[in-house]
This record gives sequence, structure tokens and C-alpha cells, in this order.
Amino acid sequence: MYPRTTFFVTYCAGPHCNGAARAAAKLARLGFPVKLMAGGVTGWLDEGFALQPGASSARELAAS
Repeated sequence: MYPRTTFFVTYCAGPHCNGAARAAAKLARLGFPVKLMAGGVTGWLDEGFALQPGASSARELAAS
């Protein structure tokens, strides 16, 4: 399980995906700080942020 102070950023691959919004809502209900990243991974990289290899997936979080 993740510490409650873990900050999550959710994103989707396309403009018509609502998975990121649904994941953000679930994380917020679980008490985690969360932000929705507009533009997906492309938007994240455009903002100058790095990706972290091996990060846990949303599926692993949902199973916990």
C-alpha cells in the first residue's frame, strides 16, 4: 500500500478517455492527493516532467 502522502497524477492516452478522471476520483475517495494531467503523457513531457520507469500501475493500486 502507498503512504497517504503519496501524490498521484492520472492521465489518459487520448482526448476521449475518461479513465484518468475516474481514477483521480477513486484515489481522492481513498484519501490520496491527486491531480489530473491534461494532455496525457505528451502533456506531461511537454511540461518538462520526467517519467519514472517501473512505476506501479493503476491496476496494482486497485488490487490493494
